[in-house]
Amino acid sequence: TRKSIDKYACMLVDFKTHKIIDIIKNRTLPYLREYFHKQPLSPRDNVKYIITDMYDGYITIAKEFFHNATIAIDPFHYIRYFTDAVQTIRRNLIKSRPNLIDASWMGKHWRLLTTNPDNIPNEKMILPSGMTISYRDRIIKFVRQDNELNYAYWLLQNFYTTYKKLNYESATTFIEMIINNMLSSSSYELQQCGLTWLNYKEYITNSFIEYNGVRLSNGPIEGINSRIKTLKKIYCAYRDKTRFYNRVILIINKK
Repeated sequence: TRKSIDKYACMLVDFKTHKIIDIIKNRTLPYLREYFHKQPLSPRDNVKYIITDMYDGYITIAKEFFHNATIAIDPFHYIRYFTDAVQTIRRNLIKSRPNLIDASWMGKHWRLLTTNPDNIPNEKMILPSGMTISYRDRIIKFVRQDNELNYAYWLLQNFYTTYKKLNYESATTFIEMIINNMLSSSSYELQQCGLTWLNYKEYITNSFIEYNGVRLSNGPIEGINSRIKTLKKIYCAYRDKTRFYNRVILIINKK
């Protein structure tokens, strides 16, 4: 149906200025091809970088229409594949071994398992036994009960610890090492994540390229998306999507 075709819009944002270039009303390949065929060749050839999520359609369009651009995948999306794999291992483990120590606590605090270590609370807690333990130590105590989860957890921790320190040159070797460790794991979930990363390895590595001192990412778009959600609530009376998109561009781009 028309509604399902137009469910997802494609937003183009200038990485440097954080201004919306345009909002394309759907992201199907035929529609995107039609849209970019109408755009002059010269401006397209001047685009240096394209940052996208892991939707193959966007990568296909980038290759077809932006011949001089380097394609990078936004870090949030490929890291999400990694954290989802770890969380699936956790869920399967608790389902098969519900009597694990702290299974109930881990089920309630599952986000702590895959969050960046910098976001884990520093304070300690008192267990029912009277023992005092830190959040981090409690997580480690839980994951050590299973080899697959323990392997996946520490591989993710290694990624988080090293990720911010890398430049583009060192990232190439590091990403390859992480992929190899995923593929050599006994965990099906990690292996599948490794295959996905392997397929997009070039674009994952490109996310470590810096432009004007900032790594390539979709950070500017995520901030705009948050504002658009608010505008959707305010302008719920708009029935014409094109008019709403024009309104969004006018408001977001206003100095």
